[in-house]
Amino acid sequence: MVRADINLDIPGTGEMLPIIITEGSSGILELRGLRGREKYFPDNDLEAALSHLFAFYELRATNGKRLRDNYWHLGFNWLSSRVNFLFWRCMFRFVQYGPLIERLHKNGTRPVVINKLNFGRIWDLMHPPFALLRRRKQEAFAAQVEAHNRAVAGRTRGGLLFYRYGPSDFRTREMLKIFEERQVPLVFNYSPSAKLLKEADVQPHPVYFLHRAVPGEPIFHNEYDLSAFPPLTRDFYAAVIRSIEETMSSAVREFESHKQHLASLRPDVYFGIDDANEVYPILFACKELGIPSVGYQLGMYARRQAGYVMEGWEPGEYQWFDNVIVWGAYWEAAIRRHSRVFPEGYFLQGANKHSYGYRRLESPRFSPRNILIPYEFWGNTQLIGRYIQKLIDLGYTVFFKFKPDERPLRQLDSYCLPPEYRSRIVQVFEITDELMAEINVVAGAMTTLLFDLLPYGKETWVFETEFRLLDDMIKDGFARRVRLDELEDIKPEELTERNMDYRYLFNDTPLTEVLERHVLSRMPNRV
Repeated sequence: MVRADINLDIPGTGEMLPIIITEGSSGILELRGLRGREKYFPDNDLEAALSHLFAFYELRATNGKRLRDNYWHLGFNWLSSRVNFLFWRCMFRFVQYGPLIERLHKNGTRPVVINKLNFGRIWDLMHPPFALLRRRKQEAFAAQVEAHNRAVAGRTRGGLLFYRYGPSDFRTREMLKIFEERQVPLVFNYSPSAKLLKEADVQPHPVYFLHRAVPGEPIFHNEYDLSAFPPLTRDFYAAVIRSIEETMSSAVREFESHKQHLASLRPDVYFGIDDANEVYPILFACKELGIPSVGYQLGMYARRQAGYVMEGWEPGEYQWFDNVIVWGAYWEAAIRRHSRVFPEGYFLQGANKHSYGYRRLESPRFSPRNILIPYEFWGNTQLIGRYIQKLIDLGYTVFFKFKPDERPLRQLDSYCLPPEYRSRIVQVFEITDELMAEINVVAGAMTTLLFDLLPYGKETWVFETEFRLLDDMIKDGFARRVRLDELEDIKPEELTERNMDYRYLFNDTPLTEVLERHVLSRMPNRV
């Protein structure tokens, strides 16, 4: 793995200059120092991140308990609400950036981080900034959210409390259309921002907010034996413990707030995408009040989706939605392969949340060497950029599918393509049957879109990188792993037409019927 190694010494003094760090969209860093600029390419080893997570679970506190068992409170294990955060935002980031942090520590250098994305956040986690002003802002904002929610709960009753990733959430757009066509009384549930709070009254439906933070006295405070770990790991684990104990304490206060307000609002059902980050306090409140909750599968279930699989946890230790609707039977089988926490009957059969046509058309622009590669916001995009360059050298036409909620140029930047290759990319903004008629191969390393496009019958490749999120897809026969050094030996079929029963992956039940059966049927006076 290529890394930056900038000499930051001031010539002749031995003193250190600040280093300026800017992060790209897939985690690649640009480092600027006295001697010039370099790039840091993070290590995306998911197995190493899992090893850190499992070791973290087993830490022993001074009270003799394992860390995983140390956060039961009010009938809930609050640590279970932080597993997704722990894996992706802590352990994975430490694997990505730990070597750079260690070098900065060794040099005595405190970086100036221009845009605090992934590296900036883990740096702040380990080097907390002065917190007094931050706490005051959090208190003021939490009070605003609390006042807003109190007002909404005071004037609204019943209906569907609909959790979405904001007003422009493309993932739930089709669901919203169905609910509105059926005149379902809706209350939106959003994560708050100052802008959203200001504009809440102009939304088409009432908005009830989650909280980002509810400051107060710590509810959790434990000491753990970290002596067996190297110094950097020891400092990192200690910082993570401080962070999650603060966050879980805030979550308990949020839970109490939601209990109070939902007792007045009394929604018939809480429904939304199956988030595993921020919805736990409101889900726990729903359980206390007897309000049914249903989630809808957002992305793939695989072993390395630690916050969904909950590997190593036992039945009764984890509470989430009352039920989750999955795209097809495969996804229940995939999660149960690695998980023991979900009872029988927990998963409900649904359909893919996206309505692709899946018509297999013919196109005069088809070529065996037309390959579709979607943008992937996590993973080794620099290495995938090398795959793209080699494919172009071998005569392939690369169709690059942009993600709709990030700037296109920023997405392409993360692949480090020289101008002569970048100019030959065919830019794709929407998946259509007509587009897929031109394509022979779909390839990537981590995106759920590879699963979404399987019913088109195309050859599917998973590029070999250290980011092994799609191993289950390969193991289950839906794709083949492809290495960079074997591309020139692969002869694509003249026309790939894979035929299999994809209903195992994606039920063909219309989304309208799925929502009527599993969500709207739980509302009074609706059948």
